Parts: sequence; structure tokens; C-alpha cells
Amino acid sequence: MLKYQPKRFWGMLGTSNNKVGITAQDFALFNEDLYYDAHIPVDQFQVPEPIDVAKIDPTEVQRVLEYHYPANRSTGLSKMPT
Repeated sequence: MLKYQPKRFWGMLGTSNNKVGITAQDFALFNEDLYYDAHIPVDQFQVPEPIDVAKIDPTEVQRVLEYHYPANRSTGLSKMPT
């Protein structure tokens, strides 16, 4: 729509109709009632023990990159060298 009817698109964004039928506070309370669960514990980060075993080494990074992103296959975002 922006490409073919830019005036109509920007006009839609500039309308002064701010009434949506519910206040922001009521909408926040509605979302809280819908999604918030007090019984779920809060996430907390814990450093893995022992830390030396949890670290990733460069050879493992290289292996993962080669497996998931092979150099001979394009992801479609760039041109392959010829």
C-alpha cells in the first residue's frame, strides 16, 4: 500500500481518531488478568557448575557453524561467489 498509495497510507497514520473503546490502564489490567500467573516462579540466572565444562571451545563453534551454515549453500540473502 505504501508503494502504490503513499498519500492514503500516510493519511491513515495521521488520523486523529484516538478513541479505541478502552483506556490504556484497563487494557493493561486485562492483559495482566489474561497472562499473568503468580504461581510461576521468577526466572533467575545461575552460572553452570563447573564453569570450565560449560564453556564452548573454538573447534565446537566452528563445527556448529559449518553444520548449520554450509559455505556451499546460499541462505538467499546474498549472492554466491562464482
